[in-house]
Amino acid sequence: MTRRPLAAAARVLAPAVLIAGCGGEDPDQVLSQTAKNLRSIRSGELSMRMGIQAGQSGAVGFALAGPFALPRSGGMPRARVNYTQIAGDRRATVTVTSTGRRAYVTAGGRTRRLPAAQVRKLRVGPGGAGEQLRIGSWVRDPKLADGPELDGAETERLTAALDVRAAARDLLRVAGALGPGEGAALGRSGRELERAVRSSSFELLTGKEDRLLRRVRIGIALRPQGGREARIRFALGLRRPNRPVRIVPPRG
Repeated sequence: MTRRPLAAAARVLAPAVLIAGCGGEDPDQVLSQTAKNLRSIRSGELSMRMGIQAGQSGAVGFALAGPFALPRSGGMPRARVNYTQIAGDRRATVTVTSTGRRAYVTAGGRTRRLPAAQVRKLRVGPGGAGEQLRIGSWVRDPKLADGPELDGAETERLTAALDVRAAARDLLRVAGALGPGEGAALGRSGRELERAVRSSSFELLTGKEDRLLRRVRIGIALRPQGGREARIRFALGLRRPNRPVRIVPPRG
């Protein structure tokens, strides 16, 4: 073999060996594909939790969990979701049920139908979660590794350095569910927020075959100048993505 073919073979072989050594996939590409596929998630069993804890006081936040199915072209979803407001040791839970045409809320053993003005607030755009949570812009320098098996599907775990400014921009929208003022720990200018960060973490689990998000967790520890330390935690989980969902109106 002459020197020229040897050089050509080396140029082809070197990146191939490098890719094989890295598991054959680019972490940035895996993240980008998972973020893009948020728009293709139409149903499943959702769990979400967000909490903000300042100083020694208890966490303030919310948790929600339940099955859902999104309409194809936007509108009101079908869902049965338990929503829990959290304030330290206190908990208050209501169940919101939407059939796609009507919506109900159940609290304290009593059920009532929501009026039209509140039903309109349940409507979602055609992009679903992809419009609200742009996880592809939240991180830098992602790393990829094998993840656990979830619901019979293999996953891969992606960890990365968190871009706090980008994540906070999207989480502020979610923080509106905490009530007035509860998103104050996030409501800072980008530079001020970055200076206050003491530590942060990001973990994402994605389907190895379908690249559908199964879980994302982030944590941020802040200590603003002259202020109290605050910890922010956000977790989003999805089981049985794009499986059929049956929602029936509540009794009574």
